[in-house]
Amino acid sequence: MASGAKDLQLRELNDTVSQLKAMVSEQTELIKSLRLIIDEKSNHEKALQEQVDYLTRKLFASSSERRTDDIPGQQNLFDEAEVEQDLSLLDGC
Repeated sequence: MASGAKDLQLRELNDTVSQLKAMVSEQTELIKSLRLIIDEKSNHEKALQEQVDYLTRKLFASSSERRTDDIPGQQNLFDEAEVEQDLSLLDGC
């Protein structure tokens, strides 16, 4: 009978090992799927961060509409008041 009890214990241990292998396999698949989800979220986050960076640059970067010396006569188009003012009035202050 001792041999029968040992066989029973051996079968129980084999069943336990099989169950543990199945659990490990399930956990491995779950980890793989979660890694895929994390990768997708990371890629989405990266794309969103690139959009934020782009829009921040567009909003806060220096404008391309600066005055340049490349177009003669255009810079002084609205400076008539400064050119025609009487400088002697400024010296009296």
